[in-house]
Amino acid sequence: MLPSRPFTLLTLSLIVSGYTIDMASNSTHLATGSPRRRLSTDQRRREFIHSATELLGTNPAVTFSMNEVAQRAGASRALLYHYFPSKQELIRAVVAQESADLGEALEAKDLNDALDAYLRYVEAHPVGYRLLHDGALQADPEVKATIEQARAKIEHAVRTKLGITSPTELTRLAIRGWTGFVVAVCLEWAKSNQPRREEVHALLFRALPGTATR
Repeated sequence: MLPSRPFTLLTLSLIVSGYTIDMASNSTHLATGSPRRRLSTDQRRREFIHSATELLGTNPAVTFSMNEVAQRAGASRALLYHYFPSKQELIRAVVAQESADLGEALEAKDLNDALDAYLRYVEAHPVGYRLLHDGALQADPEVKATIEQARAKIEHAVRTKLGITSPTELTRLAIRGWTGFVVAVCLEWAKSNQPRREEVHALLFRALPGTATR
């Protein structure tokens, strides 16, 4: 239903586009009545990525809708496409952002603290973590490369924090096997956050191969 107030062609145009205009305050807002927030370019981009992450957590990539992302972010479809020209570009940005955020969690000084930070990340971002390791998204070579780089960062962080500068092939295999175990455990744990983070931490630390600590 059109607003019960005088309107001009500009007002009608805005209504058709999904917006109405408040003649008294001269402010534009979404037809739902929610005021548009003024965000910086980076904030808006992150908001789109956050909305896309939430939707990808409950919808397969093939049914993922750019319209839904725009609605959830409280922005127009045209603005979303201004930031991300295609659905695939947005999915790539989601994976890249999760990879970057996870990388920040590995900057702790020692392996014990880094593992705790890693688990806190999983606890706070269960959907994003699952997406980062979701095989369905890896059909895109660029997404697959980002995910492989994320795993390589984890392996490098483990070696660095253990003081291993020239790993043998056996050590490299041990660390890769352990990081694979960490991912598998965290994917299951992210579904319910049970048991407690401290218990998962102890489990993973005990499982660190003796070969990797030599």
